Amino acid sequence: MRVDIKTTTAVVTAAGLLGAGLYAAVPALATTPERSPVAAAPGDGDRRPLERLRNRAGRGVRGEAVVRRDGRFVTVAWQNGEITAVSAGSVTVRSADGVTWQWTLDSGTRIRKNGDKAAASALAKGDRVKVVGTRAGTARTAKGVIVPRRS
Repeated sequence: MRVDIKTTTAVVTAAGLLGAGLYAAVPALATTPERSPVAAAPGDGDRRPLERLRNRAGRGVRGEAVVRRDGRFVTVAWQNGEITAVSAGSVTVRSADGVTWQWTLDSGTRIRKNGDKAAASALAKGDRVKVVGTRAGTARTAKGVIVPRRS
């Protein structure tokens, strides 16, 4: 049996396009649909980003992902753990697997403690936290810190 180059090229191209289509479609199908928009009560606007933080940080221990934001690549990092040290512009968190990361707190960092907005000074050694932010080199900058309510 003789294989024609044009036929082989067409088959490989079709398989590649099918694979690319599946690659693009499957993550879109696997995501849960967005909730329908509802009228926000006064003060609710601040809750939505923190709800996203809770969902992203989830029950995992820690992690990083590279995402494209505004045409450039950004490393997003998150960590669940216990605060081991607090200083005037940073917090050190140790996750359950023993990894310790230091997070810089800046004016853009949103902090919630026990469901309420809080200042960085409200964070204390021993608090269980969920932190989400960005990493550039070895420096991590916190964009959100949540100290959940104790049950």
